[in-house]
Amino acid sequence: PPTGANTGSVFTVSTGGTTNGGFTGLPTTVAVGAQVIYDGAKWQLMASNTTDATEVAKGVVELATATETTTGTDKTRAVHPAGLKTALTFTQAGTGAKPRSYESKLKDVVSVKDFGAVGDGAADDTAAIQAAIDSIPGGKGGTVYFPGGYYKTTSTITVRKDLIYFLGDGVRASVIRVHHDTGPGVEVKHSTSPGSTFVNGFGMSDMMIRAFTKTTANSALLLNKVQLVNLQNVHFEDHYGGVQILGGNNHYYTNLFMRSARKTAPVSWSAPQAGSFFLKVGRSSDKQQAFEIFVNNFNFRWDTDAYIENGIEINCVDGIWLSNGHVMGCSHANMIVRPIVGDEVITGIRTDNVWFDNNTPHGLYVTGTTSAQFGSIELYGSRFLSPTVSAIWVDSSAVGFGGLIMNGGVIHKSGKFGVMVREGRQCVFNAVEFAACNTGGSANTSGLSIQNAQDNVIISNCHFTNVQHSVTAAAMQGVRIAPGATSQVTVSGCSFNLDAAALDISDSSTSDLNNYSNNTTTKSPNIKTVTSSVLNVPEIGDVFYVSNALNFNNIGGRWDGRRITLVFAGISTVKHSVGGIRLSGGADFVSKNYDTLTLVYLESVSDWIEVGRMVS
Repeated sequence: PPTGANTGSVFTVSTGGTTNGGFTGLPTTVAVGAQVIYDGAKWQLMASNTTDATEVAKGVVELATATETTTGTDKTRAVHPAGLKTALTFTQAGTGAKPRSYESKLKDVVSVKDFGAVGDGAADDTAAIQAAIDSIPGGKGGTVYFPGGYYKTTSTITVRKDLIYFLGDGVRASVIRVHHDTGPGVEVKHSTSPGSTFVNGFGMSDMMIRAFTKTTANSALLLNKVQLVNLQNVHFEDHYGGVQILGGNNHYYTNLFMRSARKTAPVSWSAPQAGSFFLKVGRSSDKQQAFEIFVNNFNFRWDTDAYIENGIEINCVDGIWLSNGHVMGCSHANMIVRPIVGDEVITGIRTDNVWFDNNTPHGLYVTGTTSAQFGSIELYGSRFLSPTVSAIWVDSSAVGFGGLIMNGGVIHKSGKFGVMVREGRQCVFNAVEFAACNTGGSANTSGLSIQNAQDNVIISNCHFTNVQHSVTAAAMQGVRIAPGATSQVTVSGCSFNLDAAALDISDSSTSDLNNYSNNTTTKSPNIKTVTSSVLNVPEIGDVFYVSNALNFNNIGGRWDGRRITLVFAGISTVKHSVGGIRLSGGADFVSKNYDTLTLVYLESVSDWIEVGRMVS
C-alpha cells in the first residue's frame, strides 16, 4: 500500500472512481489507517493481498490513486461499514468451531441499550426495555441483557413469550427502578391468560427490581401461570409485594434477597401495608394451582421498621420447599398459611433450616375455612425468635388441618405460647427446645399447647425451660392438653426445667395420655382431669402433680403392681372406696399444699391401696 504521513487523516471525496468502485480525488500518497468519507459513510483504508473479486464481494472496494497500480499484488482498499457485517468473522476457540459473522455473534444476546435504553436513572427506559423483549422471536427464546445501570420504568414491563431470560451485571449494578403505581414492576403472563395456556420458561439473574414510588397494591414480579422459572441472585427492594405466583409449576429460586420499604425519601411509608408480602403463592383466576416451588438460600427482612404485613403467604399450593433462609420483622406473621376463597388445596409445605425472627405477633400462623383442604406442615431445623404471642399458631378456623411436624429446632422468647395448636390431626415434636416461652408474663401459658387435636400427639426428646440466655420468662407450663383434644398423647425423653408444671391435662376429658416415660422434671406432671370421679393419669409414669380442687374415688391407668405418688397443690379430696381407692383408716383424705399420697394397684382386689403419705 502507499505510505505517507497522513495515517489517521480523513479525506472527503465527492465522486467514485471507475476501477472496481474505487475513489478518485485522493492525495498521491494515502497511508493505511486513514479514512475516506464518501456518500456520508466512512471507509477505513486497509491492506489486502486477495483478489479484487473476493474483496468486492465482501464490500471492500479498491482505492484508485495516482501512484497505485491495478495489477500489483499489494493494493490499498477501503471497507464500507455495511460490509463489516460479513467481512469480519468470529471463530470460537476449540476443536470443531465454525466461523460466523460478527453480526450473527452479537445477536446471541439482545441488549436493552440496542433499543435506546440509557440506564442513568433519569431517562424513561420503559419503551426501550419493552422493545428489546418484543424483538425476540416467539417460540425461540433469548436473553435480554441489562448492562450495569439504573433503568427507570413508568409502566409495567410485560413478558408474553416463552423462554425469556433477564441477565444483569450484578444485583447492585443492573437495577430496574419502578416509578409507577399502576401495576407490577414486571409481569410474566401468556397473551391468552387466564386460559389454559402457560408461559413456558422465564428467568432472571444478577439484577434487582427496586421500587422508587410508594406502591399500594402491586408486586415487583408477578408470575401468572408460568412454568419452569429460574431466579438466581436477584434482589427485590422497597416494594409492597415481592414475588407473587399465581398458578404455574417448577419454580426454582436461589440466592434471593428481599427488603421492605425504606423510611428515607423518596419512599414514604407511615405504617405496614395490609396485604403486603415478600413471597406470595396462590392459584390463578381460572383456579390453576401452583405446585413444585423450591426456594433456597434466601433472606427476607425489614430495614429499619416493620413494613411488611406477612413475609411468606401461602394461599394455595401443592408442594413448596423452603430451605436455608431467614424471614424477619413482619407486622403480623413471618409466614402465614391461609386460603382466600375457601376451597383451595394447601399441601406439601416443608421448611429446612429456616429462621423466623423478630416478628409480631406470630412466626408461623395457620388459618382456614371448613371447605379448604389442608395437608400437614413439616418444619426441620427451624428457629423462632421473639414473637410477641406465639412462634406457631394453628387457628381453630383451620378445620381439617393435616397436622404439624417439627423435627429439630428452637423456640426462644415468645411472648405467650411457644406453640398453640387449636385444630389439627397429628402433631409430632421431636428434638425441639422451648425456652422462655412466656416473656409477656401471661397466665396459663405453655411451651406447647394442644387445644383441639385428633389422632396422635407425640412429644419426644424436647427440652422445656423458663430461661433462654439472660432472659427469664414468667411461670410457664411445659405441655398443656386443653379441652377439645381427643388424642393419644405420648411424652417421652423430655426434660422440663420449669417453675410450673411439666404437663397439664386440665379438663381434657377425652384425651388419653398413654405414655409419659423417661422424662426428667423439676415439677411432676400436672394432673387436673377427673372423669366420673376417676383421676386420669398416664399409663406410664410414677409421680404426678395434682392441682385444682378435685374430688375422686378412683384412678385410671391401672395395671397390677403399679406404684404411683400423687403430689398435691391445693385442696383436693380423695375418697375411700372399696373397688376404687382403699385409704389408711378407711377415711377420706383431704390434701393441703405439698401433701403426697403413695398408692399401689392390686389386680386381685381391683383396688388402689395406700402404702404411704406425707402431710404438711
